[in-house]
Amino acid sequence: MQLCPWTPQRPVEGHPARTTRPRNLLWGLALAATAAVSAAAPASAQAPRFEHRHGGVVHGIWMYGANGGATAEDGGRIRYCTDGQTWLLAEVPADVRGMLRGVMFLDDEKGYCVGDGGVVLKTTNGGEDWAWVNQLNPITSLKTDSFDVLLDEPAGLYDIVMFDEDEGYAVGNDGVVVYTADGWDNWTNLDLVEESINPVDFYDLYMWDADNGVFVGDYGTIRKMTTDEFDVVTISQPTISPALCFGSGGSTEHGLEWWSVQFLGNNGVIAGGLGFNNGFILTSSDDGDTWSQISLLVPYELAETQLSGAAPTHYAVGQMVGGLNVAGYGSSVWDLLLGGIGAGPKIFDQCDPLVPTEFLNDDGTGVPVSLQTLPQSTADINGRPPLQAMFSLTHVNKWIGGQFGIIQRWDSGTDSWNHQATVNHQRLSAGDFKDQDVGCVIGQGNSIVRTADGGATWSVVHPTSGLPNLAHSGRDLDLSSNGYGVAVGTDSFFAYSTNSGAAWTVVPRLDLPSGWVSTMEACKIAPSSTVAYVAGPGGTAFKVDLAASPLVWTDVTVAGMSTSGDTVLGLDFIDSSTGYAVGTERTAYVTSNGGANWTAVTVSGTTAGQSFRAVATWDSGTKAAAVGTGGIVYYRDGGAFNAVSLGSHATDVAFNDVEILDGGDEVMICGDAGQIRRYASSTWSSPKSMTSQNIHALSFDADDHGFAIGQQFVILEYN
Repeated sequence: MQLCPWTPQRPVEGHPARTTRPRNLLWGLALAATAAVSAAAPASAQAPRFEHRHGGVVHGIWMYGANGGATAEDGGRIRYCTDGQTWLLAEVPADVRGMLRGVMFLDDEKGYCVGDGGVVLKTTNGGEDWAWVNQLNPITSLKTDSFDVLLDEPAGLYDIVMFDEDEGYAVGNDGVVVYTADGWDNWTNLDLVEESINPVDFYDLYMWDADNGVFVGDYGTIRKMTTDEFDVVTISQPTISPALCFGSGGSTEHGLEWWSVQFLGNNGVIAGGLGFNNGFILTSSDDGDTWSQISLLVPYELAETQLSGAAPTHYAVGQMVGGLNVAGYGSSVWDLLLGGIGAGPKIFDQCDPLVPTEFLNDDGTGVPVSLQTLPQSTADINGRPPLQAMFSLTHVNKWIGGQFGIIQRWDSGTDSWNHQATVNHQRLSAGDFKDQDVGCVIGQGNSIVRTADGGATWSVVHPTSGLPNLAHSGRDLDLSSNGYGVAVGTDSFFAYSTNSGAAWTVVPRLDLPSGWVSTMEACKIAPSSTVAYVAGPGGTAFKVDLAASPLVWTDVTVAGMSTSGDTVLGLDFIDSSTGYAVGTERTAYVTSNGGANWTAVTVSGTTAGQSFRAVATWDSGTKAAAVGTGGIVYYRDGGAFNAVSLGSHATDVAFNDVEILDGGDEVMICGDAGQIRRYASSTWSSPKSMTSQNIHALSFDADDHGFAIGQQFVILEYN
């Protein structure tokens, strides 16, 4: 069963017949009829559905029992669970596309989720289906323009607490701490900070009841509401000791950021950090009136390892019977069993939950702590990615979520975390599918990962042993239908495959041709051939027959780019002789003799500051489409490249790839921030991509089936 590409309904059998139009009509209409574009039907009513298969970011997780719960994820994505281990995609409104960050449940049926766009969603069936509750009245921020005029912009919400279906609070960026008494039909901002160009972001809240709670955010902000009528006081935080932090890293633009707060009785924990690798934890034993910093120590046998690294920033706190959990950067998960909290406890990095006597406080008090991290393996080349979500029922019944779509549950029997969703933790930069089953992706460390079941499971095929050098990164990868593959990356990386990506041969730097640059940016295998092209800075380009032994290289440098110093960022060929090279400053060249000569193609308009990142050609090479930075789309029909208007679907977000479908009647474009554009039936639309991550590549094995490949090991299937 497949999804019908023309309707927003649930899966139905079959596909309707397509209406064929003259090939030159498609882009002619795009150039001339902006009004028709603007009047196109909503994307949700005309576009095929993108299904999430892998990766992304889990920002929040909530369990309403040992088996039921839901997540809040990027791209307007929510998953729900009913058996404690299997997570299914929930139905979320098509116009909810940004980050969803906070989720909570009142019981096993009613729950709430918040995120970008000031959205508050509600479920009444345990997380399977969600609907707007404030679509006509989204929550707005306290951000102003330079003239102190309130912009009334929809806020990015981070968390929500509801006491019943009427009363609750939510917090978010740019000063948002809001209260509702009628289920979000109306809301009031508590104005904990003043309206300004850059007000405080509030990331989390803890409420004992509707009148008492704690709110935390960036710039070290801690606010406590203590009485009726929203009487909020500023809490003086302790002096933070940098000496207790092992290292530095990441942006400090927002100062010290408190990401999460949680209480168990009158004992509380606030977790956060400065940048990425300056992690801090505060504790309180008096309902949050005063706070003290926990010292970060390590057992003697681990001291050398810990001191040479960094204390991770902490993003999430979970509440459990008898203690609290903290999770964060570096996949760190700390269990704090209460007993010494508030008495100057010392946290240390070790897996045994028993405190060595030499690390107890002088009076014998302390906090037993166990640090559990995700295992590092060849498949997890990032090692230990950040965790942004933590939910605990008990010390041994807990879940974590985070980057790359991680959802894991603690197995007390094996004292380890079990994968319940993503198992690959790699930042991707490119990829391609040979057909509906076989595909390869490349990313950080020039690592190549392969699937043979349509993206359901993945295995590392390069390197075959050890861990890659994470200082390097793959740039491009192409698989042909005849089983050949080619990949390029930094550090003079060039690899090829002759068995559909199952194994890769890396060509040593000394065996690469003279003139090779350290980072080639693009590669392409000409259709129905074994000839591959690679190109990069200064128009440097080579072609090679992958079936030859040994490989024989031919220099096919784009002379015009060599003169101008531009970089080739995109390649496409219609056969082994005819193809295009595009790149920086919107440069475009075409060859009809296998790269022996390249002819510059005129590009309309000014070129300063914009680059083409991808090109696709069809109709014997006379037609081509190029996309790039600033949301530019250009079309060529035998003459110059001319700009295409996207009408109401225009964006300044960079486009990274373009695919031509149905002989030119349809076009699909992907870009940063999860952007997708589709052209069909003479109109543009913006299908929901199911991710907010940058989408780097598109790969279609049929007009009505393909994949989108994104940064946080995002794999999306188009049906």
